[in-house]
Amino acid sequence: MKIKSAIAFLAASALVLTASACGSAGSTVSSSSSAKTTVSVIGFPGLFAQQFEELVIKPYEKANPNVTIKYTEKKTSAESIGQVVAAKNRQTYDIAIVDKSAQGDANKQGVFSKVSADDAPNINDLVDTAKSEDGYGPSVYIDSLALIYNKDTVKNAPSKWEDLWNPEYKGQVVMSINNAFGLSLIAGLAHDNGDDYTKSIDKEIDQLKQLKGGQVQSFSPTPDVYTSVASGAAQVGLGWYARAKSFADENTNVGVVVPKNGGVALTPTINLVEGAPNKKEALKFLNYAIGSEAQSALAKKGYYGPVSSKVTLSDDELSKTAAIDGGVLEGGVVPDWNYIATVTTDWLQVIKQEITS
Repeated sequence: MKIKSAIAFLAASALVLTASACGSAGSTVSSSSSAKTTVSVIGFPGLFAQQFEELVIKPYEKANPNVTIKYTEKKTSAESIGQVVAAKNRQTYDIAIVDKSAQGDANKQGVFSKVSADDAPNINDLVDTAKSEDGYGPSVYIDSLALIYNKDTVKNAPSKWEDLWNPEYKGQVVMSINNAFGLSLIAGLAHDNGDDYTKSIDKEIDQLKQLKGGQVQSFSPTPDVYTSVASGAAQVGLGWYARAKSFADENTNVGVVVPKNGGVALTPTINLVEGAPNKKEALKFLNYAIGSEAQSALAKKGYYGPVSSKVTLSDDELSKTAAIDGGVLEGGVVPDWNYIATVTTDWLQVIKQEITS
């Protein structure tokens, strides 16, 4: 009886231990399955970051509760790419949103990975302007260069790029052109001048030089162009249409103008970082960002031109966006950003040496 009791006790103990072990394994699996993945995105600051957070990131996180999107703001594309390169040996970034003009050099350096429709099926639905010719990250939105002004202090609203030189605004113009603003303005001026910027930008640089000597109040407005104009610290500025339009919704004293037939399209890209630590989830987010749901939100609430052909907008909604067909960019210029990428360093060096320094 003692032997049988001992055997029974051991058997019962074994069952308890087995059950306990199974319960522990189950807890581990459950904990693992509920663990969140953090996708790290680096990109533009300020107004864009706020819009992207509200219109793209939050809806995505709500639909994917096991994923957190961490967005890091950098002032320029060069800074974003620099951060990604600096982390190369132990990469922490998954996605980078940078200007098309900066993407080319980064691709040559192996900073970004190619992205196909197999990786992100929504690539199949992109408008032609948003497609990548070499298989890297596609454009994530379309925007336009724009003039912004303070309605309370400006008697005659600007209507064309040449108005930046208007003596009426002397000492009251703000802009930051050591970046994509400068590249876009050169392309816009060349378009108005009937020049081919692939051959020479001498005339456009001469025009920009005339902004020195008091016409421009600051080439480094603080905290930014939009706030400077809204506060009355300046009267006229150079900005991006979609951001300025959203800013004007909250600051009704700000006016936004895209010169008729003179808009300049900006097509920033969304890229998969080479060696991204969370590649699978990063590609899912990239695919969402260029898809119809996110693009519809960016267009209807953020005024960006949609990159997805599946977005449906009313004529009124479309007319308020930076769309190339039907929007404020109708009749404007779409720069050859692939070419500009090859001369970006040279153009920006000339701008810095001869205009802003």
